[in-house]
Formats: sequence, structure tokens, C-alpha cells
Amino acid sequence: MKITIAYATKTGTSAQAARQLADILTARGYEAAAYDLAAGKPDMTADAFVLGGSIRMGRWHGRARRFARANEAALLRKPLALFACRCGKEDLRTLFAKQIGEKLVAHAVFVDGFGGDMLLEKQKGLDRFFVKMALKSGENGEMSTGGVDEQNMNACADALIRALVP
Repeated sequence: MKITIAYATKTGTSAQAARQLADILTARGYEAAAYDLAAGKPDMTADAFVLGGSIRMGRWHGRARRFARANEAALLRKPLALFACRCGKEDLRTLFAKQIGEKLVAHAVFVDGFGGDMLLEKQKGLDRFFVKMALKSGENGEMSTGGVDEQNMNACADALIRALVP
């Protein structure tokens, strides 16, 4: 069975997570491929679909949001997983429901984060300023910067496989 993993990334963490998820699914015997939404439209003929992207200032990456809205009907016809790479701990079901609609979120077999990094050297512009201030203050509060979360990637793979296997 074929699984498409489409992602939108700003600093590369979502790309890394998408490739790792593809590797996990491939190791389990599935044909999985990661597609950068900046490079064009991904393969929509797959048996299942994963859509992910980074979160900045409480907003899911614009390319991921636009793709979800534009392809809602097609995404509702197959098992769907949604992920975000972020350092915060906000509830993604609520955040995604506000940004792409409740229908897709309710349909998704997996909605969670894959971790994130807050590396100053990868930031530009206003993002760099905010990350610098957060790191300088030493009060990251609800932020986690431990990189990608392989445990959640495995949970995503498990959910997709359960949805694909009759």
C-alpha cells in the first residue's frame, strides 16, 4: 500500500520528520514517500495521506493550511494523519480545527506533534528575534526543543496502518 507524506517547512524540521516517518513506514513494508509542498502538488493517488508542517506563532505553515483546504474532499476519502513540528504544547486538534476546519480534524486517524527545534542559526527575521529573546530569557516555559519525536512518529504509523488494514 502507498502512503503520501506531504509537508511544509520553514527551517527543515518538518522535512526531517516527514523523511523519518517515510523510513518508518517503509521499514514496515509500505511504500511511503515524502513531498515538499513548496515543490508542487504531491501524489494524491496513495491509499493514505499524511499532512504536516511547522507552527510559528500559533499558526500552522501556510502551505499546509492552503493544501488542506484546497484538497479537503480528496483527503476525506482516505485515512489521514496530521502533524506539526513545534516547540509549544498547544492542543493541535483545537488549533487545526480553527485553521483547516473541524471536518478534516475529526476524520484524521492521528493528530499530534512530532517535536521541534528552536535553533537560532536556522531562524531568520522576526522569528530569529523571538527565538533569541526566548533563549536569552531562559524561560522557555511550555517549549520543548529536543528535536523530532520518534515515539509520536511510530504512533502515527500505527494509526495509519490500523486504518489501512481491514
